Amino acid sequence: YAGIWLNLIWPFCFAFLIINRKSIFQLLPSFIFTFGIALTTVLTNSRSAWIGIVSGSILILGKKFIRIIPTLSLASLIIIFSSLIPSFGKIYESIFNVIIPNQNWISIEQSQLTRNDIWLSAMKSIIRNPIFGTGAGSFPKIFFSETGVFKGHTHNLILELMLSYGIPAALTIFLTILIIFLVSFRKIYFKNHPKDRNHIFEKAWMISLLIFIVSQTVDVQYFDGRISILFWILLAGARNIAKTNLYNQN
Repeated sequence: YAGIWLNLIWPFCFAFLIINRKSIFQLLPSFIFTFGIALTTVLTNSRSAWIGIVSGSILILGKKFIRIIPTLSLASLIIIFSSLIPSFGKIYESIFNVIIPNQNWISIEQSQLTRNDIWLSAMKSIIRNPIFGTGAGSFPKIFFSETGVFKGHTHNLILELMLSYGIPAALTIFLTILIIFLVSFRKIYFKNHPKDRNHIFEKAWMISLLIFIVSQTVDVQYFDGRISILFWILLAGARNIAKTNLYNQN
């Protein structure tokens, strides 16, 4: 939950960096804040959050991201090789132990049941009740009766909607959201207009919404009230982007 919240903030951090790049007094605070968000995302120990921060960077920077790949690769190689040298290795170990606890690098929860098992169980229930579903909050009881293991949800928002309320209801909700997103995303990224480069915050807005939609395919952080409110704000903004003439001088 912390990881998705930080992922949704990340594109806006980059947007501030871009618009403040010409003034050192504005750039420095933006850089410190952005670095803090990146470090905190690493500390969440969420693999999906790590993927989200990388994909968000690629989307907000576009082709410019390619320019920083050599720098990132060189920095990574320096850290790796210097850590192999005994004296330097101890120094790095002591630094990383203070900044990032060891368990954040190695403590990935292992379980006999994977997400594939959870999704398979959910799909079986959907097939048995395709029209009206099995009711809200029914998955934990169904899954527990099948496996003896408690899981609070299906780890996929679309499957959760289909299982709880049926396929027709889930498709109606999902397709509406998808249409709003695609129309807005196309308007920002694929309509060639000379002023596209000025709409950095609109791009950050759409990237944030995209990260949220993709993240719900592997987890359901939407159940957190603050995150669900943020999602509807992002969706409302996307609808406004789709309906508004961004290039109107007035």
